Amino acid sequence: MVNLKSVSIDKKEQIFLNGELIENVTYYKLENSANSNEPAKLTVTMFVNVDQVSSE
Repeated sequence: MVNLKSVSIDKKEQIFLNGELIENVTYYKLENSANSNEPAKLTVTMFVNVDQVSSE
């Protein structure tokens, strides 16, 4: 089975994965609720610095 992260979103809409704050998030979409029996899908858009991109 896949080892899934636990997500929580506070009142300020800060996103935490396994208790660690995900910074610089500009948009997110969470599909499925906490009451669902299936895993949820979290899509996040965030600002990052790019050090290197390797092509295959």
